[in-house]
Amino acid sequence: MIRHTSKILICFALMVFCTASYGHETPIATIDIIERNDNIFFVRNNFVSPTEDWEPKFLLPEQCVADRNFIKCEPPGLVGNLSIEQIGENFSGAVIRLQRKDQSLSVFTLSNDKKNVFISEDSFEARLHTIRVYTVLGIEHILIGLDHLAFVLGLSLLFTRLSTAVKTISAFTIAHSITLGISAVGHVTLPIAIVEALIALSISTVAAEKLLQSRGYLPWSNDKPMIIGFMFGLLHGFGFASVLTDLGLPKDSALTSLFSFNIGVEIGQIIFVCLVFACLFGMRRFLSLNLYASSQNAVAYLIGILGLFWAIERTVAIVT
Repeated sequence: MIRHTSKILICFALMVFCTASYGHETPIATIDIIERNDNIFFVRNNFVSPTEDWEPKFLLPEQCVADRNFIKCEPPGLVGNLSIEQIGENFSGAVIRLQRKDQSLSVFTLSNDKKNVFISEDSFEARLHTIRVYTVLGIEHILIGLDHLAFVLGLSLLFTRLSTAVKTISAFTIAHSITLGISAVGHVTLPIAIVEALIALSISTVAAEKLLQSRGYLPWSNDKPMIIGFMFGLLHGFGFASVLTDLGLPKDSALTSLFSFNIGVEIGQIIFVCLVFACLFGMRRFLSLNLYASSQNAVAYLIGILGLFWAIERTVAIVT
């Protein structure tokens, strides 16, 4: 009776969690600023407000003025501090893509914590800024990407030996770095809706592997742990690449941006894995063996049902 009651409570908690995680997504604006003529920039707003039409209200350097969908500047051009008034009101943050006449692309991010950016003419400073921006975007993407975190959590639970877990997660990292790279530059692409549905199924798969393992069965991940990490890593790399494709890669520093984003993803993943193993270590030290095993199974049930929830939702979105 207790076991069945606990499962019901887990399912109920998960339903609340799923509703919260999807019902309160915070919008982020993406705005393109494209130089058409010398110091005249066209502004394209890619953010659609669910409640009202709006245009970004820029706070510009003193030599620039906003004129409807254009920014017009006197020499030295669009150089100096730039901000948007609506951050924290219409949306929580913004990604600004600045494309110069020479087709060079610079990417800037604005948020509640960082409400203005400094646009520089210095190419070296601009490159350093691009590295910082894409690294931070990579960290943020993995740490707010619940599906990727759920998969890594399930992968961490599968292996009792730290060395095996490290090897498997390393294989996952190498694999998603490969597909992130080839997909982001356009060599291989897959429909993102299908990729997202398969990613959800991968979460349920590792959860099922953990539950089979707890019942005394020997799932195939026991024999080939690095293969399962590598296979699913290839899949998750396409998911990472879709984010990078939406942001855009600067033509003059595409490889640098791609590498920086991937480094950011790995930093975020390392942070999360360290937190998981710290929790597991604490649980193993302070809980009885039976309670420790039951806790792991409860987490496996949670992420397994969560993966199925996402898989069904994303599959329905594909076919409707």
